[in-house]
Amino acid sequence: MLKLATKLAPCSRVVYAISKPSILVSANQRRFNSSTPNDTVYTSLNDENDPQRDAFFQYTWGTWLKDDKEQKQKRVTRFSIEGVNSLLAKMYDTSRETMKSSNVLTAPVWDKELKATLLPSNLDLDTMGVLNPNEKIVVTQMASIHEGKHHRVYKLDTNTQKSFVLRLPYNLDGDFYNDVRVKSEAATLDFLRLKLGMKVPKVFAYGADAQNNALRSVFTLMEFIEGDLLMKRWNPLVKDSEGSQEQLKSVLDPLADIQRRLLEVTFTKFGSLYFAHDVEESLRKDLPYKGEVDTMLVNRWKIGPSAERVFYRDGLPAEEVTKFTGPWKNAIDEVVAVADSALNSVELSLQKDLTQEQETILNRAKEVYQDFRSVAPVLFESDLTKSSLPNGTELFLPRLHVPELDPLNVVDNTAGPYLLDVEGANIKPFILHGYPVFLSYDGPKIYNVNEDVEGYSEMSPEEQRSYDVMYMRTRNQFIWEFALNARCRELVGAVAPAVKMIREPYLAAVRRGADVHHYLNVESSLLALSQMWDSYRAGHLVGAEKFPVKWAETEEAFNQKVQRHREDLIAYQTKIASAPFSATNGWVPQDMFNTLKEQGIIVQDGEDYVIKDE
Repeated sequence: MLKLATKLAPCSRVVYAISKPSILVSANQRRFNSSTPNDTVYTSLNDENDPQRDAFFQYTWGTWLKDDKEQKQKRVTRFSIEGVNSLLAKMYDTSRETMKSSNVLTAPVWDKELKATLLPSNLDLDTMGVLNPNEKIVVTQMASIHEGKHHRVYKLDTNTQKSFVLRLPYNLDGDFYNDVRVKSEAATLDFLRLKLGMKVPKVFAYGADAQNNALRSVFTLMEFIEGDLLMKRWNPLVKDSEGSQEQLKSVLDPLADIQRRLLEVTFTKFGSLYFAHDVEESLRKDLPYKGEVDTMLVNRWKIGPSAERVFYRDGLPAEEVTKFTGPWKNAIDEVVAVADSALNSVELSLQKDLTQEQETILNRAKEVYQDFRSVAPVLFESDLTKSSLPNGTELFLPRLHVPELDPLNVVDNTAGPYLLDVEGANIKPFILHGYPVFLSYDGPKIYNVNEDVEGYSEMSPEEQRSYDVMYMRTRNQFIWEFALNARCRELVGAVAPAVKMIREPYLAAVRRGADVHHYLNVESSLLALSQMWDSYRAGHLVGAEKFPVKWAETEEAFNQKVQRHREDLIAYQTKIASAPFSATNGWVPQDMFNTLKEQGIIVQDGEDYVIKDE
């Protein structure tokens, strides 16, 4: 029987403590602490449909003001507990076979019964532990330790005194993307550990095809790494004082060291890494990189379609997505693919039943993405021998890009920092990587508030605070650039002001989210780039004599475009300013939601919630 908690604390850690003969669940502490039992009920180990289990799989870290049920349903991470035990049993048996072939790296193995892939070389006595001859490995405790933006993480303890991590993606972008990402993530982590010698968790097994695998969920089972996240000491808005630089660098330096390692290998194509058996036959003949001397690694990984989320975020069927995901031989082809994908998404949306306002906004977005599509093929000079860009050849080589390089995804272990998450990892030229997301800032650059901000000393504290934040975000980017220069000087040209402006339309398109108004960011970057195009062309940084969009041909047409953009931007900013939590698409952290609801600030309106006007 399973003993389950019935009350789940907001933003809590949830623990199943499995003993003989029961499983205890509690929900009292946050994710970094252990928890203690409270209200409990029982459920049968043999009854997978018992509703008492449901609370363990439900999303609990926030509430949406609109469509809350729909949003939470997308984040339910139900899986088969019995399937986990079957997987562990197979892994345990495999570890005994591995003992007989030590020091031999074997290829991943597809298990027909589990409908999942196992990595035998990662399974050994140290990983799995030891049991008595007639004893079976079983889970003794399960804890939900993280509910992220795109996935949920469970910690599994077993009767061998060994722990594992079970990682389950939310179904936000459709089954096809979940299948793609889990395959690519497993191969990328394997590559980082075996080829680059980086500290990342070992992957033991992964499964796509949620309908048929043993867990009945897309999953990755991996090594559990002890330690605190770097996020615990990341304070991006720390004021300048004695020791503040060291505090910031204590987080940024380990991340910069990780990035340096990620950039060591240059590849033969642009796309994402997969194990050889996970790509189409036609892609298996090409080597992912040159010069490999270890025969056990030569055909282990291949380059397949890009797993970057921008191509999948609309949840489109596979036949609509794979038209744009590569792999590609040329860097600029990936830029064009991003433009084509965004345009295709808008055109498909226009075929739906829409209100007049929705149709107007989508048509505006279509215009902007058509403009970006015109610019994309010539965004950079293709003949690098003519370009004035320092080390241009190095900047355009295929290199590994991990969008999730973030203090939230790095554990400070006693053995050193471990990179835990490589979701959406892809191979693209470093010139298109941009800043890590946690450092992204596109506002005014302020290096000294007293010198760069006129009248700063006479401002109110509230006004000063706005400029202080701009300064701090500029400062953090500068520290990162300094760290890049110290480690990868040949690539520092990627943070040159001209390069930042040229690539911004591309990065804005990559960052497009569920809100179609994101086209405004793409348009803003195109308008700015058009004004500098002639200057950049003189240095052969861009690939066409004239900016290839009609509204840039005359001053009158450009001014009309600017005016329309300004009107649309003001209208959108006015709309979101009157809608609390618009920056999070209506998501409210659960502890805050509960407090505001108790205070009567948030009130229920049918199945949705609203903020009281007063």
